[in-house]
Amino acid sequence: MKIGIWGNYYYGNFGDDLMAIAIARHIKKCGHVPVVYRLNKQLANQYEIESVETIRELVKDSDFCVIGGGGVLVSYKWLKRIFSPVARKFETDFKALLNSLALHKVYIYPISIGGDGKPTAKLSVWRKFFFNSKYLKEGTVRLDGDVQLLNKFGKQFSFYPDMLFDVASHFKVKKLKPNDKVIKVGLNLIAKDLVNETWHKQLIEYAKKHSNIKLFFIKSHLPGYNIDYEFGPTDVAENIEIYQYSNPTEILSFLASLNLIISSKLHIGLTSLSLGTPFFSFKGRNKTKAMLSSIEANKAILESNFSIINFIANNILETKEKNMELFNMELLQTLKMQSKKHFEFLDSILESYAKK
Repeated sequence: MKIGIWGNYYYGNFGDDLMAIAIARHIKKCGHVPVVYRLNKQLANQYEIESVETIRELVKDSDFCVIGGGGVLVSYKWLKRIFSPVARKFETDFKALLNSLALHKVYIYPISIGGDGKPTAKLSVWRKFFFNSKYLKEGTVRLDGDVQLLNKFGKQFSFYPDMLFDVASHFKVKKLKPNDKVIKVGLNLIAKDLVNETWHKQLIEYAKKHSNIKLFFIKSHLPGYNIDYEFGPTDVAENIEIYQYSNPTEILSFLASLNLIISSKLHIGLTSLSLGTPFFSFKGRNKTKAMLSSIEANKAILESNFSIINFIANNILETKEKNMELFNMELLQTLKMQSKKHFEFLDSILESYAKK
């Protein structure tokens, strides 16, 4: 069978790429043919996955389609649509996707989709049409509150923790040779979140004076997409550099090698944590805070203008193992095991279509 995978994959985003490739590889492992909508060509070649440029190509020959993760339930904002080409493209794609599904009479099953986790989230007109459509079937979500939102459309959805908690099952993560003399700190920060903040500047100055600390400012979009909202210092040094995401396997090994990471984004932090790297959230969204709270890691939530001096002493200069004690590992392991259920759901759909 051929299965189309639709998602927000045309901006080279680390988390979206990871979900698309993980689902595609799982489908291939089951003996079927995945086709991904606008996956980066280099990644498609590397992982031997077919990628198509139009929704028509995606849908017309597919036995069924899936939505492979992504924030498709995030509240609609008028101003963002007006001023953001990305947001406009995202909304118009729902119209094109629904029209193509109806034309070719193909059903679609969302997997590990997310939003604000609020049943009161406001969706655009075309997203409402889409979720009301008979061509959208049951699926899975990564936030409990989104189940209630989809129930309003008469759809049956199940909640399981984010599929990327189980990332190590879908990618071979190489163990990089550790350097006990150097403390590797990852930083994935949204530039606008640093307005009126000083801690990052203090950390950079501290690193300049202490060669045993190496800072990596992570850019989580593939080069060539002209997306540059993540902070990177202009004055790089031997132990201060920008790490550019280029492919999933490489960045996963890199994240696993860090002593700790501070991130404003969920998927960089979540995957790091799932690979054994302590994740501290700076100005993370509510869904990120809720995830950390669920594993009793409130101390890993950093507030605005937190004391970087205390953080250096208590966390950066501390061992990786000691920092991991901030997280309830038993609860984290439970999330990893439960996240496998997204793929078990996919297996059930594959089996049902194979019997037809």
